[in-house]
Amino acid sequence: MVAELTERHQKLQSQLAALDETIKVYDDRLDPTRIAPVAGWPGKCGKRGALRQALMDVLQTHAGADWVSSENIERALIAKVGLDFESAAHRTQWHRFSFRKALQRLANDGTAERRHDANERTGKHGYWRLRQPEATSLADL
Repeated sequence: MVAELTERHQKLQSQLAALDETIKVYDDRLDPTRIAPVAGWPGKCGKRGALRQALMDVLQTHAGADWVSSENIERALIAKVGLDFESAAHRTQWHRFSFRKALQRLANDGTAERRHDANERTGKHGYWRLRQPEATSLADL
């Protein structure tokens, strides 16, 4: 395993050096060593808050429906954002740490509501919708 990691490290170093040379060819005034690294967010959907907005858009498109399963929301969101996962493990990780957490945050801040009990671990899909406006009069009902 150490040999594989060493080989991968050397390959990545070689690719980085090639990119540095490409930058110099593009503009010899640029110094690649002065370019600060970007701290990427793996599995994120664009700028900060983009996943939340895309999730709200998906829920809004289903606003006429009663409740929507998390499975259907996830599929629509993946199609909307155009996510492509390298492996099933990456998709599972995204589902667990990005998608589910985003749904939970929408529920916690009152934007969305869930039909299922959040503390009950059934292994089944949950059902969600945007929070319905509160009826303030009989006419609103």
